[in-house]
Amino acid sequence: MADKELNLRACIGAFADEDGKAAVDIHALDVLNRNEDLLHLLIATGISFTRPADDLIGAEAGMQEPPIVERIAQGDVLATARRVAARVAASWVTDEDVARFSASV
Repeated sequence: MADKELNLRACIGAFADEDGKAAVDIHALDVLNRNEDLLHLLIATGISFTRPADDLIGAEAGMQEPPIVERIAQGDVLATARRVAARVAASWVTDEDVARFSASV
């Protein structure tokens, strides 16, 4: 999945209600590149991290089994953490959710 689509789905998963409406401007958020936006996503979702090995980061929201895990890319722990958290939030979103959000904007 391309970064733009992953970011959109993660933000819909974290901030949009079941009618596709969000109290924040989802298009202004960039959880893959801005730590502050990721922090907002983590607070909204309760996603937490795990380190199953020195070169891996996992993320989960308590109800997901097992956590989504990625290998740390080029030594950049923060970038990998942002990506894996976005993948968790995006996993909650269906194509219908994206369509509902797009129709409500």
